Amino acid sequence: MAGPKIIRKQDLTQLPEGIGGSYAAPNGDVAIRADRGEHRGTLVTLTGRVDCQGQDWHLQADHVTLTLGSNNQVRSIAAKGNVTLKGKVSGGRGELLEMDLEKQVVKWQGRVKGLTEVLP
Repeated sequence: MAGPKIIRKQDLTQLPEGIGGSYAAPNGDVAIRADRGEHRGTLVTLTGRVDCQGQDWHLQADHVTLTLGSNNQVRSIAAKGNVTLKGKVSGGRGELLEMDLEKQVVKWQGRVKGLTEVLP
């Protein structure tokens, strides 16, 4: 992870002026970019304009929490506030999304508008 300003306080790392980089995940790396970020323990919280991209999917939201497992691999992603997901696992727009990267399962909550492509 990298950013123009990094603040470390005991077990909390803050990146108040932007964050970018990538984390390992079960099915390839997850690249992230956000206006602000925090890392404490097994949780990485991203806020502002958040952009996450994995193999075969792309997620944008106002607030994203990455849950890390062993070796700092991303196990799951929770997104809320104007969430957009495009990819093989699912596609749509909504208020709240939970994505399990190990099982490749996506759960939407709140108002959801599905995105569907119709091929000739």
